[in-house]
Parts: sequence; structure tokens; C-alpha cells
Amino acid sequence: MNTNLLRQLIDLGDAFEQQYPDEADQTVINFLTWSTGQSAETHTAPAEPLALPKRYTDDVPELPTFIVQYMTKTYRYFKLYMKKACENSPLLNYDDFIALVYLAEHGSMTKTHMVETTVNEKTSGMLVIKRLIDHGFIEQTDNPDDRRSRCITLTNAGMAVLQSVQPGVNQAALLLTAPLSETEQEQLARFLYRLEQFHEPLFLHHREDSLAELMAN
Repeated sequence: MNTNLLRQLIDLGDAFEQQYPDEADQTVINFLTWSTGQSAETHTAPAEPLALPKRYTDDVPELPTFIVQYMTKTYRYFKLYMKKACENSPLLNYDDFIALVYLAEHGSMTKTHMVETTVNEKTSGMLVIKRLIDHGFIEQTDNPDDRRSRCITLTNAGMAVLQSVQPGVNQAALLLTAPLSETEQEQLARFLYRLEQFHEPLFLHHREDSLAELMAN
């Protein structure tokens, strides 16, 4: 093992123990959480140890359960902020907004592709598309490559409403990530991207499988 790296790890361990002398806090999880919050230049701003929620039974996986609970709560906070961002707009929620964003960025796509891209169930995804068509924000045409499907495209009215809502969405995104430094936001983005890369093919190709079958994949 690299001797310099080992010395750095020992120094980090000493600094962590000095910051948190209680042996109950000196766990590997807390050390990793604390150490990843350190600046590359200094270790003067340690992060607080991770306070995992109490488990009602011993077979609950601690970290995965913690992540799922807080990701769900964070999503619900963002839904609230998005509701405020859209309150003076005909858009109802983030589903409406992100559908327009994908069309603005990628151009025409089939309805099925839109539903899959936005990770919606078919019924709810089609309702979003219908609502946007009824408002004149997207239009549908026959798919030249497949007569069984229809393509949807962003209209000028759709682009206008998208641009009108974007400042509020920007504020919602900044508010959600406000406690995190730029480095922490980049780390979180990388982790979320890894989760996306893992789960997208399961959603696209195996979503009818049981949990046991998904775990086997």
C-alpha cells in the first residue's frame, strides 16, 4: 500500500476521533461520511456523523432504507416547490414541465418514447401528453416509420410557456440543493447518474418482472 496514502488515512482517522471522541460515533459509516465532506485542502470543516433512523426490526438494511426514505421525502419537497413555480402557469406539475423540456431538447418523439423517457406509467404518461395537446403546447402527427404510433412535437405556444416557467423551476432547483456545496452537488449528481444507469434498463425491459426476478438481474 502507498505509504503516503496510509499516513493520510491515519491523520484523517486522528482528526475524526478528535472531532468525535464518543466511541458510539466512531463507526466506519460516520467516518466515510465525515471524510467525504472534507475539502481537498483542509479538514477544518467536518461533516456531522450520519444519524441513521431507528429500525423496528433487525432485518431492515440501514443505509438503503435511509437513502430511500430521504430520496422520497426530498422528491416531495421538490413537488411542493414545483407547485409554487407553476402556480401562475397552465402547467400543473413537473411531469408537464419535463415533457416540454425533452421535446425542446430532442425534437419529435413517439408518445411511447416520451412516456418511457419521463419514467411514467403508460396511463399517467398518456394523460400528461393529452393535457399538453389540449392546451396546444404539443402537437401530434402520424409516425412515418410506424403507422401504429403517433409522434409529438413542441409548438411555439409550448416553447413560450416552457420559457415562462423556467425561472421558477430554476429557483426550485436552487432551493432544493441550497445546503450543498458545488462539490457536494457534483458528487450527488454522479451518484444519481449511476442509479439512473442501473435502473433505466430494468424499467424499460423488465418492469413487469417480480422483485425477486429484478434482484436476480
